[in-house]
Amino acid sequence: MTFVRVLVIAAILTMAGVAVPGSAAASCAESPPPAAAIFTGTVTSVDHGGRRATVKTDDGKTVTVVGTPDIDAMATSVDRTYAVGARYEFHALNASSPFMDNACTATRQVGAETVAPTSRSGRAVAIGGGVVVLAGLAVLTVGLLRRKRLDA
Repeated sequence: MTFVRVLVIAAILTMAGVAVPGSAAASCAESPPPAAAIFTGTVTSVDHGGRRATVKTDDGKTVTVVGTPDIDAMATSVDRTYAVGARYEFHALNASSPFMDNACTATRQVGAETVAPTSRSGRAVAIGGGVVVLAGLAVLTVGLLRRKRLDA
C-alpha cells in the first residue's frame, strides 16, 4: 500500500506543479534583453499567425514589428503574437522598422482594453501541463496495475 500512496502523492505534486503560473514559459533568460527602441502604438493588422504586426505608433508613424526570430518558421518557443486593435509598449531589439521583438523582451500590452494574450507562453503551459498530467496518470496506472498483479 505504501507504493500506491507514493504514486498518488507524486501524481498530485505533478498536477500541482502544472498549476503554478509561469512554470513553462518561453525559453527566455531571467531578465529581458536591453531594448534598442521603446515606443507605444496600436496594432492595425497582423499576419503570419499574429507574429508580424503593422503598428500605428503614438507619434503617427506606421511601422512593422516582428515577434519571432524566424518569420518563415512554423513556430518557436519565444514567439510573441499581437492582437489587432490592442495597444502595446514595445521594447524592440533593434532601432528601426521592421522592429524585432519576441516573448523574452519587456514588450507588454497596455491600456484598459485587453484584447488577447501577447505571447504563446499560455499555450505552451497548457500543452506542457497536459503532457505532464498524462505522464503522471500513466505512471499511476502502471503502478496500480503492477501492485494489483503482485497482490494476486
